Amino acid sequence: DKDMTGTIHVFKPELTFKDSTVEYRKTVVTGYEGNKVSEAWKSSDGIVDSEATMLTSKPTLTLTYTPEAGSLDYTGLVISTEDIPVKVDVALNGSDEINGVPVTDYTTFVHQPCTTDCGWKTPATPGNPAFRLHVKDVYADLTITKTGANETADPGQSFLFTVTGPDNYSTEVIIVGNGSVTLKNLKIGTYTVREDTSWSWRYTPTTDKPQTITLEANEKNEVTIINTRKKDQWLDGNVRTDNKFTGAAATTD
Repeated sequence: DKDMTGTIHVFKPELTFKDSTVEYRKTVVTGYEGNKVSEAWKSSDGIVDSEATMLTSKPTLTLTYTPEAGSLDYTGLVISTEDIPVKVDVALNGSDEINGVPVTDYTTFVHQPCTTDCGWKTPATPGNPAFRLHVKDVYADLTITKTGANETADPGQSFLFTVTGPDNYSTEVIIVGNGSVTLKNLKIGTYTVREDTSWSWRYTPTTDKPQTITLEANEKNEVTIINTRKKDQWLDGNVRTDNKFTGAAATTD
């Protein structure tokens, strides 16, 4: 008998993923195969599977992808306006654990850099996330149109509106006469347009309720406020009085 020595390398999986781009309320995510760049098996000293003879056939990995909760609807439609982190869990030959330790913890995850800096940071927990879906078209314009002003009787009449929306967004808009104002690059979400009726008190909106609109990317988003001129005096009836004259020049009806 002869004594022989050798080195046994323990190989662990290394998975490389890349980010991808999706469109807000346009893209339906059906799978993540395109986000996986490569799969390799490496030992702790850097030997890859192609450089060594494995004692057994290469194990089969099963990957489970979990996007952040609330980022997609039940059909896979993108409903998040923020980048979507995707978690990857790994199973080995159908088993989630090896001696009670998740296979994912034995896996090395590599992130392929984006063409532009996307602020990627290696997560503390392996594979959570493994990559992200960058959401685009999350901004839109909103046009507020005012109609119903009597521009002949009230030239230069202005109307004041308050617009509120996501992330405590609030701004005031003034429209002169029958005109419109466009707010640019608003974050996608639901906005409320409320008219300050005390500002243009001679006019009354056709609806007392504020108008709401959910902005859509690459669409025409418009709210129209219709007013009716209800008062033709500048002052109310409390200050109206009859002029009465006395004397030789006075005449009465």
